[in-house]
Amino acid sequence: MDAETIIYMGLIIASLLAGLLFGVWKKNFVAGQKKAVSMAITGLVFVLIFLMGLKTGLNRGVMDNLGNYGVSALLLALGAIAGSLVFVVVFDRLFLRGVPK
Repeated sequence: MDAETIIYMGLIIASLLAGLLFGVWKKNFVAGQKKAVSMAITGLVFVLIFLMGLKTGLNRGVMDNLGNYGVSALLLALGAIAGSLVFVVVFDRLFLRGVPK
């Protein structure tokens, strides 16, 4: 691993820990704050997906080989979605049963 990758991973971990510590420190959010955080997360996910699509579209190597990658990428994406759904259902049934929503 090169130094740039290590720094990048360190920033990701530091950001996660900063958010975790802030959440532990803050403890309780009022409903309006929870809604604002949820909306911000959703908006930023859409921005992330847009930027990933932009970067992919600008990458000539990927676009030239899209036919070769297409089926594999589709199967990988569908597998990730299916795995996520299975995990959520199992997690909900094992750990969240009886927890008020």
